[in-house]
Amino acid sequence: MSVVAPDTPDVAAGYLCPPTNDVSVTLRGLTLHHHDPPFVLFEFNPWSRSVRADAEAANAWADGGWSGHEWLDMVTVPLNVLVKTEDATRGTPAWLRLQQQLSAAFAPSHVDLPLSFTAGPDGYVIFGRPRLVEPLAETAFRGWALCRAAFRMLDPHIYSGTEHSVSLMLPLATGGLTVPFTVPFAIEASVSSGSASITNAGTAATGLLLTITGPVAQPRVSLQPSGGDAKLLRYMDTVAAGETLVIDTMARTAYLNGVSRRGRMAGEWFLLEPGTSELSFNAASYSATATLVATWRDAWL
Repeated sequence: MSVVAPDTPDVAAGYLCPPTNDVSVTLRGLTLHHHDPPFVLFEFNPWSRSVRADAEAANAWADGGWSGHEWLDMVTVPLNVLVKTEDATRGTPAWLRLQQQLSAAFAPSHVDLPLSFTAGPDGYVIFGRPRLVEPLAETAFRGWALCRAAFRMLDPHIYSGTEHSVSLMLPLATGGLTVPFTVPFAIEASVSSGSASITNAGTAATGLLLTITGPVAQPRVSLQPSGGDAKLLRYMDTVAAGETLVIDTMARTAYLNGVSRRGRMAGEWFLLEPGTSELSFNAASYSATATLVATWRDAWL
């Protein structure tokens, strides 16, 4: 959607995409609103997607073509912003000070940044890097000017603004059979839970960040979606007392105290599918102080 600089700021009101009054965007602490100066948001569209194929070629000896597994590409999110001073008589100098704030928010970054936005009462966040800030300064002498900006979503998912978490201990069995025993006898045992039901309220699979604190020998985490098969992920070593193992199931990384231990992982990497799943924590031997903290966000495309 293109935006042409209008003669007055009011004329630009028809160029908002989406045309709602309940959208605001925040990046590096700077918030852009739909109606409120000094930064008035006229275009914001994080929902457009394009699909690319990992492999694609013509069919041999046949019409048409062949395509392999398809993945979503990175997404460029356009933003058009009206930078408007409260007092138009102050002209270019006042506008320039505001434009410098916007330029700082969209300055280059060597790491992914969160861009949060609201749509009505709900909050969301996307991750990526600023890619463009281009003011149309022809009207700056009037105290306002439109500015084209862009944000590159390297991860094409939209996530909930709220991060969820659950903490688990290792399961502990109590009671049961004792030796010696007399006949007749009864076996009564119970297991305190090392599992919990967790929910992804979105429509796309999302990653889990698993933080395991030792001491624990060969910890393992399983995830079973409702109506599906469980997947089990193991760490084939010991997390000593005071050590922390951080596993990212989306990035497929594992770091023990900041040092990669990807090669010590075994089993199946899993994602949290939409709906409710059962998350379980276990180990080769019981440790009363071992903990697993799982964090995640709901995800949409």
